[in-house]
Amino acid sequence: MSPSHDVPPDDNPASERPRAGADSVVFRIPGSGYFAVACLAAIILVPVLNWPAYTGWLLLVPLFLVWWVARMRTTVSPAGAEVRTTTGHRTVPWDRVRGVVFPHPRVFGISWARAYLRDGTVVRLSAVTWNDIPRVSEASGGRLPDPTVLRSQSPADEPGDDGRARGDRIEEDPE
Repeated sequence: MSPSHDVPPDDNPASERPRAGADSVVFRIPGSGYFAVACLAAIILVPVLNWPAYTGWLLLVPLFLVWWVARMRTTVSPAGAEVRTTTGHRTVPWDRVRGVVFPHPRVFGISWARAYLRDGTVVRLSAVTWNDIPRVSEASGGRLPDPTVLRSQSPADEPGDDGRARGDRIEEDPE
């Protein structure tokens, strides 16, 4: 969803909002991240074992990466998103989110989502990728619509519905 598309405003007052742990979904870096760190540690062991006095500090790199993989995550709930990063955490309610974008992939074809807030700030949603959009939409209670739903799969299609008001939906390929 591009930043030009607005998220519907929140109709529920703060006292009626759902709890942030009730139906939340946690997005983490996959477990294969630990395997990649283990491979890097094996490579680092070659110079460390040959020249321990000069390269022993290199063992801190895999330790930092294990901590990083374990720490980075985003928890999505109907109340909002809680983002945990290497330096802290931040909770963003959905009524402050203007839109979510997925920038062009830079490293290994992976691009994490970025939430653009109404005050102009940008929050990176750790470990949330393009493939996670349906799960994010469901976990947010529909507050972030799923743009990947085909028109024929949309629950809003009713008999007698002209469909002209929903020009932003993807049309199904006739072939």
